[in-house]
Amino acid sequence: SAIDKHESFKRATLANAQASIGEVGNVRFDILRDANDDGSWTFVETYADADSNANHKTTAHSKAWQAMKAETNLIISVENYAPVHPSDEDWTYSNATQASLEDEDEMGDGSVVHVYCRVEAKDVEAFRAACVKNASNSMLEEDNLRFDVFQNVDDETKFVLVEVYATTAAANAHKETAHYLEWRDAVASMMAEPRAA
Repeated sequence: SAIDKHESFKRATLANAQASIGEVGNVRFDILRDANDDGSWTFVETYADADSNANHKTTAHSKAWQAMKAETNLIISVENYAPVHPSDEDWTYSNATQASLEDEDEMGDGSVVHVYCRVEAKDVEAFRAACVKNASNSMLEEDNLRFDVFQNVDDETKFVLVEVYATTAAANAHKETAHYLEWRDAVASMMAEPRAA
């Protein structure tokens, strides 16, 4: 049934993530399910370097997940991003942590939002600078757990902001801060298309 397939996917995905976190060079392996669509998932796989990422694909747990993916006809799109903020060095020395199915609701009223931005080519550097300033200030907010800025490796005009707050109220309060409003106004004219979250 669809429910059984969903549960099998969930368990196989968690097993892959838990094993991946133990790999040399793995910084983070996040699994996120869309709050409004149980069938839509995002994986954020962060490795300290290209070799670690390549080695991941040769592991038994990665191959098992790939086999499950082929059997269930998953529709997957993959994009590669490099960190803008925090810096490469900060990522390299971050620590991955393990979760379990029982920890699924650990975030409680938490908020994880990915903001997708495509900017005009002429504004790439200005957008990066504005995002670093906003992210640096956002990380000082109460209940901010993470505020990452990534740039697409293959298309420098594409960015993803990963905003993690301990509560939905804190995430909403972020949109009232002076640094967010400054960022919003500064980047409005830089967008090649409306940003999406």
